[in-house]
Amino acid sequence: MADKLSNMPPLITRTSVLNILHDRISILETGVSSEELRSSLPPNSDNPEEQASPPGDFDAANMTEINLPRLTEQDTSQSTITIDDVAWGRQSKRIFATNKNNVTLPALPRKLSYDSEQDWELPTESQARVLVAFHTEYLCWLHNTLYTPDFLDACEAFWKSGITDHPLWFGLYLSIMSVSAWCLPPHLASELWPQGDQKKQATKWYSGMIYVLYSNDFIGQHSLYSIQAIVISNLVSYVLGHSDLQTVLIATAIRIAQCMGLDRQNPDEPPADARSPYNGDLSSWKARVSSQTARRIWWQLIIQDYFEIAFANNYIVRRDRFCTPMPTNCDDHDLMEQPESVPTVSSYCIALAKIACLMPSLVDKLNSNLDQQPIEDRYPHVLEMDLKMRDLVSSLPAFLKRTEPEDPAWPTWVSWARSTLTISAADKIIMIHRSFMIKSFRESRYTYTRVTCVSAALTILREYDRIKHSNVASVWVVPAFTISAAIIIMLDLLHKSVTDETTLARRGMVQSVVTNLEQDKHNVMSMRGSKLLRALLNREIEMREAQVSPQDDFHCSFDNEIFGPPPQFAPNIPGDGEDGSLPFQYGAFESWFEGSVPYFSSTSMDLPYFEGFH
Repeated sequence: MADKLSNMPPLITRTSVLNILHDRISILETGVSSEELRSSLPPNSDNPEEQASPPGDFDAANMTEINLPRLTEQDTSQSTITIDDVAWGRQSKRIFATNKNNVTLPALPRKLSYDSEQDWELPTESQARVLVAFHTEYLCWLHNTLYTPDFLDACEAFWKSGITDHPLWFGLYLSIMSVSAWCLPPHLASELWPQGDQKKQATKWYSGMIYVLYSNDFIGQHSLYSIQAIVISNLVSYVLGHSDLQTVLIATAIRIAQCMGLDRQNPDEPPADARSPYNGDLSSWKARVSSQTARRIWWQLIIQDYFEIAFANNYIVRRDRFCTPMPTNCDDHDLMEQPESVPTVSSYCIALAKIACLMPSLVDKLNSNLDQQPIEDRYPHVLEMDLKMRDLVSSLPAFLKRTEPEDPAWPTWVSWARSTLTISAADKIIMIHRSFMIKSFRESRYTYTRVTCVSAALTILREYDRIKHSNVASVWVVPAFTISAAIIIMLDLLHKSVTDETTLARRGMVQSVVTNLEQDKHNVMSMRGSKLLRALLNREIEMREAQVSPQDDFHCSFDNEIFGPPPQFAPNIPGDGEDGSLPFQYGAFESWFEGSVPYFSSTSMDLPYFEGFH
C-alpha cells in the first residue's frame, strides 16, 4: 500500500482545485488564464475589481490598463460588436490580451456608492424645481413614460410635506433628478452648480435610486414607479459605466411589467374617448390616463429590449407574445389623439418603436440554421432589412426630418429630436449591417455594406460636430453612437490602399471627436471611447508613416489581433482605387436621409452575387 501511495501524483488540495476551476473560468470569460490576467494588471493590484472606484470618483489618472481585444473565433460577424463593447464597458467583453496597441480604460466600479445618505443627498427645493421643470419640458419626449400632471402633483406634495405616498416613488424622483442634472445644457448647469459638479451629483442620485429600489424590495413589491425609474435611468446609466447593470435592470423591469399585465393591454379597447376632450367623468379620465401610461411604459421597454439586440444578439420579448398597442400620439394635458404629422410628447418614441420592431426579424433570420447555412447566404436578408429601414424612415413624420422648415408653434424639443433621430437612424442602419461589416472591408461582394456603414457613420460625425457646442440637452446616445461611428471610419481608413485628401479629412474628423470626448471627464463611455479611438488613430498613423500597404500590414498584424486570420482573396475592393468600377458614394445615406436625392434601394447597386434579389 505504501508503494502504491508513493507512486501516486501529488495530493490535489481543495485550494488547488479551486485555482484550477478559477483559471478555467477565466479562460472561458476572457480568453486568458487568471495568472495572465493578474500579470496584466498594475503591480499593486491583486484583483481587477479592487482597482474599481465608485461612480462620482472617476479619475483619469487612476485607470486599469487593458489592451485592444483579440478575437480568436474564425467568424468575424461579431468583431465590430466586440470593439464597441470595449467602449461601452460591458464585462462580457472585458478581454485582456497581448497587443502593442495598449488602451488605458477606467476600471468598472465594484459596487455603487450608496453606503451613506450623504453620498446622494437630495437637491434643494429650488434646484429640484428647475430640474423637474427642465425634464418635463425638454426630456420627457425621450422616454415618454411619465404622465406629467400626476408626477408634478406628487412633487408638490413631497416638497411641501417631505413624504411620499409610496416609497418606490422616491426612486423615480431620484432617477428624474439624476437624468435632468446630467442632461442640463451648460448655461443652465452653471446657474445651479457654479462649481461645475452637477454630473457628480447626477452620479450620486443614480446610486441613490438603486439604493431606494433594492431597500424597498422592488423585485418583490411590484410598482410602476420602479419600472419608470429604471427606464428613465437609461438616459444616464451608460455614461456612468453601468451598461451591464442597466441591461439586467431592464430585463427585470420587463418581467415586472409582465407580472403587472402591461403586455396584455387589450388592443380592442382603446383609451376611453381618445378623440374627445375630458367631459368631467373622473372615472373615464383615470382609465384613459392608466391605459396611456401602461402603453407608454411597455413600449419603452420594448424599444430598449430590441435595441439591445446589437450587443446581446438576442432579445427577451417576442413580438407575438404581447398585444399592447403602441401609445396614442397625444400630449398629456388632454390625451387627445392627434394626426401623426402633429408633434406630441409621444411622437419620437412612436417613431423609435417602429424602428425597433424591425430588429427581432433581423436577428431571428441571421441566427436561424447556423449549422446548416453559411453566413454568406444570409446577406440577402440584411439587404432586405436595409430596404425596410429606409422605407420606414422615409415614412416618418416630416417634422422629425431636418429638411422640413421649423414651425414656431412646435415644442422646443423638436429640434433636439431631429438631431437625435438623425444619429439614431444612422446607427440603426449600421446595426442592420453590423454582422457583415468586417467582411465588407475584405470582400467586394459586401461593398454595399461598407458604403452604407461609412456613409451613415459620416452622417453621425457631422451631426455630432454640428451640435457639440450648442445649448441642447446632453443626450447619452449622441456620444455613444458617435464613438461607434468613429470606429467605423477608422476601420475604413485602416483598410484603404491610398492616402488622399478625403482620408486626411476623415482622420481629422475622428481626431476632433477624440478631443471633444476627452473633455467630458465624468462620462465613462466617452473616456473609454476616446482611448480606443486614439489607439486606432495611432495605429493608422504608424502605417502611413511607414508607407506600409494596409493589406500587407493591417491584415497580417493588427487585423490578426482583433479580427482573426486574414482572408484568402484579393484585397482590392471595387471603387477604392482610381479605376474602381463602383464609385464609393459616402454621402449617399445623408443625402437620402435629408431627402435631397431620389430614393434608392439596396438592390439598385451592383451586387453580382445576388442578382435578381428583391
